[in-house]
Amino acid sequence: MFKRSLVFLLVFCLIFTLALSGCSKETNSDSQGSGEKQVADQISEAGQQDAQNVKKQESDSTVPNPAKTRDSSNTFIVGDSGGFKGQFISAYNSSVTDAYVMRLCFSPLLRYNNKGEIENVVAKSYEVSEDHKTFTFHLRDDVKFSDGTPLTAKDVAFTYHTVADPSYDGRHIAVVQDIVGFDEYNKDKEGKIKFMEGIKVIDDYTISFTFKEALRINIENFIGQLYIMPEHFYGFEKGHTEELKAKQHEILGSGPYKLVKFEPGQFVEMEINENYFGDKKPQIPRVIIKQTEDSTQTEELVAGQIDMIAGEIDPDKLEIAKEAGFIDFYKYPRSGYGYLKFNCQEEPTNDKNVRKALVYGFNRKAFVDTFFKGLAKTQDVPINQVAWGYTKELQEKLTSYDYNPEKAAELLEQAGWKLGDDGYRYKDGKKLTIHIASIAEAEMWEMVAGLMAENYKQIGVELEISMMDFNSLLTKVYDEREGFNMYSMAVNFYTPDPAQDLYSNWHSKFDIQGGDNTARFRNDKNDELLVELRKEFDLDKAKKLYEEWALNINDEMPILILYANLYTDLVNNRVKGYNPTAIYNWSHDIVNMYIEE
Repeated sequence: MFKRSLVFLLVFCLIFTLALSGCSKETNSDSQGSGEKQVADQISEAGQQDAQNVKKQESDSTVPNPAKTRDSSNTFIVGDSGGFKGQFISAYNSSVTDAYVMRLCFSPLLRYNNKGEIENVVAKSYEVSEDHKTFTFHLRDDVKFSDGTPLTAKDVAFTYHTVADPSYDGRHIAVVQDIVGFDEYNKDKEGKIKFMEGIKVIDDYTISFTFKEALRINIENFIGQLYIMPEHFYGFEKGHTEELKAKQHEILGSGPYKLVKFEPGQFVEMEINENYFGDKKPQIPRVIIKQTEDSTQTEELVAGQIDMIAGEIDPDKLEIAKEAGFIDFYKYPRSGYGYLKFNCQEEPTNDKNVRKALVYGFNRKAFVDTFFKGLAKTQDVPINQVAWGYTKELQEKLTSYDYNPEKAAELLEQAGWKLGDDGYRYKDGKKLTIHIASIAEAEMWEMVAGLMAENYKQIGVELEISMMDFNSLLTKVYDEREGFNMYSMAVNFYTPDPAQDLYSNWHSKFDIQGGDNTARFRNDKNDELLVELRKEFDLDKAKKLYEEWALNINDEMPILILYANLYTDLVNNRVKGYNPTAIYNWSHDIVNMYIEE
């Protein structure tokens, strides 16, 4: 469920979480319970620190700028190499490129702003009960969908019921599974139960959600998790979400923009939604997200054919952009990482000693230093580097899996894989072969694959790589869930407290078709700690739980994290008003941006 930004090369898949959008500035923190105040304070503190980490490098405004003279000079064109899947509604959204469109065209109840504070969007205010189980939202009464229809509490209820439907096969079920009545509603395949008991439409502009337990992360289920859909357009008969999926590439939302045209594999074109309710209206008349090639998008930026590349990570391309003279640089720590996840149910990577050996046996630092040239580091646990739970104390306690082929060989011996005369390892007559599923035509992956094949051969491991397009990779990983030992992707988290993301990504209950536990990792201690981590309101104790969980997964090693890098947003200097952070990108900030004449 949470969201994840894929930007370039190696991965392209954002396990995306907390997609945030909207615009109302009104907040109502005084109405929150004391536990929620404490969480909100921590969120604000982490977010402000995150915002301070952004470094802006301005270009020379006097340098000739070709974008100012193109025919579409009033249009903001974003180049993106991730590719469209056409999943523009939040119930099924699974890629960063589609998420950009979703944030521009739909609105959530709440969001984080670029100071890390929780802001109301569709919600005008909200209260939390004393037992921290019930959230009551008072909605703005001036929100309309782009067809002029008012957005009401019934649309909010419809949106949240969508991902609880018995036929739902998307990735965001964790948003609703803790609501009272979810189990009964979800298991009712005959359509007898019409609503979850814990969701009550009180009147047109008031709705309450009651959870089974008081969890620290309950509030996260409303902060940019699900973007509100109009029931009159997307409505379907219970048990038939295929009707909704058939419309997921169509857009009727309440965001600052509305869809003009979608050409699969080419572009999405949007224009201002004249019915947009936000206190601040969008200032850029037209936005186009153009699918670009990794190999040419920097040249398109320099030629003024596109205005922005978000999340660039290649130092060589940064140098090319710098030479143009009219590109502004926004540099910040990535709230995520690039990785290779193990399939923990597939032989031989169902053995943790094999997994550890494969991490020790790959020279990640050599790759990071060569490719990123000082703009990334290695990491040994899947917590984003800007999360408040990723403390220095935790980092000092982690086992560091630095390149150590001798240690790798020792672990493989312990796992029963013996070296044969041909230099490869065998067990029960089978050669130790690792099958990797990867995106095709990724420059970064070519470097990783070459180095990995060389490193693994030295420890007696044969490497086989299946190259495929992005959508085929998603199908392989999320739906088929077999036929590979590792796969390459990247992820971004859109919250400074990723406990809910970790829960949906690593708890064994999400090792299901379409589920986020794509590592197919099953571990009792892991499950117990993730459950406790979501419950703890005392943030000092929560940090300890983060630590205990991280140390356990650091020993089990179901993931090889390739890099935790810096992102650089490259923006034509005619575009002003942009203020990103690690959890707040251009698609969150669009209403503050404008084009200078």
